[in-house]
Amino acid sequence: MTGIPQHSIEDAMKAASKMLTMGPEHVIITLGSKGCVLASKGELVEHIVPVKKVAAVDTTGADDCFCGSLAYFIAQGKLSMREAVAKSSAISALSTQKVGAQSSYLTREEILREYPYIFE
Repeated sequence: MTGIPQHSIEDAMKAASKMLTMGPEHVIITLGSKGCVLASKGELVEHIVPVKKVAAVDTTGADDCFCGSLAYFIAQGKLSMREAVAKSSAISALSTQKVGAQSSYLTREEILREYPYIFE
């Protein structure tokens, strides 16, 4: 999409900046265990580091989990994009501790056991 090869976090940051020039308000590039990159119009491009390391068993569905969590937090309308992305990244990381796609999605209670204040 940008023509920028993705070999590092810096490459992802450059690609996100370039994608912003194509019109979106925000660009998010997920980087697996390295977190993600968030670029928003009028703000610095930043690397959002994972909240904590997890012992990943299966990454199937992790990006879907991230997107679903992000949609939830955006719909709530209470958080900045950065906060919503960081919380979504944390939930997505938790999903990698289970095998499968849908079977890896956590219940609210499971999420709260790891992050008691995540929905506040």
